Amino acid sequence: MIRAMNLGFDLLLAAGLVYVAWRALGVRDLFTAIVLFIAFGLLMALCWVRLDAPDIALAEAAIGAGLTGALLLDALGHLSGRRAGQGAPPDTDQDARGELDGTRPPRMRDHAAAGVLGLFAGLIVAGGLWFLPIPDGGAYAAMASALDAHPVSNAVTAVLLDLRAYDTFLEMGVLALAALGALMLRATAAPAPQALPPARTSRLLPAIGGVLVPFMLMAAVYLYWAGTGRSGGAFPAGAILAAACVLLFLSGTQQLAARDHPVTRSVLALGLVAFLAAGWASAAMGGGFLQWPQGWVYPGILALEGVLTLAIGGMLAMIYTADAQPPQPPRPPRESP
Repeated sequence: MIRAMNLGFDLLLAAGLVYVAWRALGVRDLFTAIVLFIAFGLLMALCWVRLDAPDIALAEAAIGAGLTGALLLDALGHLSGRRAGQGAPPDTDQDARGELDGTRPPRMRDHAAAGVLGLFAGLIVAGGLWFLPIPDGGAYAAMASALDAHPVSNAVTAVLLDLRAYDTFLEMGVLALAALGALMLRATAAPAPQALPPARTSRLLPAIGGVLVPFMLMAAVYLYWAGTGRSGGAFPAGAILAAACVLLFLSGTQQLAARDHPVTRSVLALGLVAFLAAGWASAAMGGGFLQWPQGWVYPGILALEGVLTLAIGGMLAMIYTADAQPPQPPRPPRESP
């Protein structure tokens, strides 16, 4: 009976995931599409829970649905403000203006393009499944024995920060480049950094932030500390830390706005510097680069995770706050005497 109920729930969850994804791609209203995207991220997090991957579920809920949804809502606010204040550019045709405001109905070529892309994606997935290597029992047994003997009992943390630490090292580089790109766009698009966030006039949001932010910080510390033994780690902890910073920023804390500052540059380089320092330290103590020597695996990973939590949280918050402040309207040209 329980097995049948679990199967029914999984089928319902899979059908809901496909339906929400299809609606998010097909709806014409941008705000509705963003809300559906956030709902898709939450359903995806639930799917990872059903697949016994709570670490990925935490990251999906915090980053895929939470911060990404906030970025999309902020982008929609910029588009709406531009259309309301300036209107569509004069050199755009009717179809282009319809694409901006979501009033143009989809044409036949849009459906054809979506069908071709769906067929292409299906062929890629089918080819990937067909060419998957045959599982090697010896390699799987060796990996399982290495994880069983590892001082860090959480397999995800052991893989990300020890067995495949180079992958995480490169991920921190990608995240740093994304934050740097957001800062560069901010510098070119908004020459007035003294503009206040729009939520400064709200009285409800600062009150909510004052209650929620301490609990969010406690949750981030817990996820960091628990990451070596159970679900958690630097990525979900950093995502919750970034969410707390975004909430404070929207409540009116202007000091959290991303700008060209020595602290901002330090946050950008923090994750990469931490990995380089860990690699050089492990090599100096007799191991290879990013290969922890005997006796230093657990304390090394714990220290590295703490630094990465701050780096990930800072860069994710930086990506949001670099664009969230609305630029001031352009100054009118001076009249010549």
